Amino acid sequence: MHVVIIGASGAIGGAFLDHYLSIPNCRITACARLPCSQWPKSVNAVSIDLLSEDTIELAAQRSEQNGPIDQLLICSGLLHSDSIAPEKHLAQLNFNTMRSVFDVNTLGPLLCIKHFASRMRQNVITHIGVLSARVGSLADNRLGGWYSYRASKAALNMMLKCAAIELSRKNKKLVLCGLHPGTVDSDLSAPFQTRVPSSQLKTPKESVACLLRVLEQRRPDDSGFVFAWDGQRIPY
Repeated sequence: MHVVIIGASGAIGGAFLDHYLSIPNCRITACARLPCSQWPKSVNAVSIDLLSEDTIELAAQRSEQNGPIDQLLICSGLLHSDSIAPEKHLAQLNFNTMRSVFDVNTLGPLLCIKHFASRMRQNVITHIGVLSARVGSLADNRLGGWYSYRASKAALNMMLKCAAIELSRKNKKLVLCGLHPGTVDSDLSAPFQTRVPSSQLKTPKESVACLLRVLEQRRPDDSGFVFAWDGQRIPY
């Protein structure tokens, strides 16, 4: 089995990496902007920058060292940084901030699909799981706010649907899904955890265990849809 993890140095990507390291004979390609020097030598560590398509294409080429891909996990995401915060009001919108969020949450993952999907194994069920978010659902939006993040995830969901339709014509057993991990104890959620009941806050390991069950149960008819950590399909 060959698994590719994009964003393997993050909280969720790292938990996926830990899981697959525990599986004997599993071949792992771990992609990150700065690959970790402490990863085992058995890991095919590849540098990638979601803001540079050249590095994405090169990473896809380097993944071929481990053969066809059985599972591709795209774990990137940007909600806030030292200079970016979720917008609560229209007055807070900023073009450069919005573009940065879309680059990481929408365009980068789509370009990863562009370059890695053709390297998925044929004639058996394979999976591409991309981290999305419930707040990207138009139907589920009752509070507003978080303009860039919500919009970037909504756009991602549309991109996944389009890609799933196209890819099904070339690889009928490929399943491409968006995945909502729940609220995970990570740097991404850290500033907002005070409003989350402790019973609803998951460790990365707990979230990944749920996501793996959800993803591995998906079949080609599920391709193009978004699923939460508990298996429920999230409306667009």
